[in-house]
Amino acid sequence: MKHREAARKAGVDPGGDIMIHGQPNEIAQGFRVKGDWTEGCIAIDDHEIEDIFAMTRIGTEVEIRP
Repeated sequence: MKHREAARKAGVDPGGDIMIHGQPNEIAQGFRVKGDWTEGCIAIDDHEIEDIFAMTRIGTEVEIRP
């Protein structure tokens, strides 16, 4: 809530379209993009996202903590 309040005071959108996803499609299998390229999302290896997708239902709520 403190982030939403800070965004409101600054007159900006706090975002909220944060996702957990694999690497970009144009990256060869087994390679990772270096650095922070996700703009707030959590990027993991492609095989990891496949495992998560297989174990959860679409719509499952996820809490992301620092």
